[in-house]
Amino acid sequence: MTHYLKDHWLGHHSLKRSLLLNALAPVCVLLLVQHYVMEPLVQNRVGLRLPLLVTMALLYTAVLTIAAVSINRKSRIESTLIYGAGNHVMACNTFLFIAACSALVNVIDINTRGIETQTTIKDAFSAISLSADPSTPGRHYLSGEITPSSPRLLRTYLVKNPGVHTLVLDSTGGHIYSARAMANAILTRGISTHVEKKCYSACTLVFISGTERSAGASASFGFHGYAYRLADAALYGAVDEQQKKDADLFLSQGVQKRFVDTMFDEKPPDLWQPPLSELKNATVLHHIQ
Repeated sequence: MTHYLKDHWLGHHSLKRSLLLNALAPVCVLLLVQHYVMEPLVQNRVGLRLPLLVTMALLYTAVLTIAAVSINRKSRIESTLIYGAGNHVMACNTFLFIAACSALVNVIDINTRGIETQTTIKDAFSAISLSADPSTPGRHYLSGEITPSSPRLLRTYLVKNPGVHTLVLDSTGGHIYSARAMANAILTRGISTHVEKKCYSACTLVFISGTERSAGASASFGFHGYAYRLADAALYGAVDEQQKKDADLFLSQGVQKRFVDTMFDEKPPDLWQPPLSELKNATVLHHIQ
């Protein structure tokens, strides 16, 4: 094995072997190990989080560094013998760049499992949907999961549409921190909120920021307590601290304390879905339409 690795490092293997067997195969193995072994360990044993992250980062670095050096050495050797070997160099470096990006994304993904929902790169940049109601000027729709990109999209939309006076929400929730940022944007502009279908979890933070809050007769609201998937209170703050921040927002918006004291009692992923009449009595809702 030592002799094989030495030959690989010195560029003595063929480009095909260096690229497919010595570079692509180890990266694929690492991705499989990460997905089926590392990630379950990280979620079930919080104490292993940092050691596993360091281990994965070192393994990716080692594999990609050895592959980059050996492939480029082999390419330089072949360039003196075969015309057009420079194309091989470009192709190999392109592969290594993509592999490095993939490795980085996957390492980051282990370390960024979010509150309430697991954060993937796709989720982090998925867009909420924002559109105007053509029949009612000033009334606009906001739907989809609340992700890290949602506050920026909402602020940009509000700048481009200064006449927005009501946002109709339809969301199962998402990221608490993103929902807080969206709530601040709505509070600052004095926008009203309305729900026709559903508003669960983090969506309720966006809803409660409305100046006037209303719901259709078939609307559904869902509340639950917070939980960290990786239980890293040192990084995000204790769950009680996070719940208190949002409880204060509800209280500042005129919601009855008796309601606020119970809205975090349900354990995720279950939801407490109080009837609209109870929400109106607690001043979560101003109007039922």
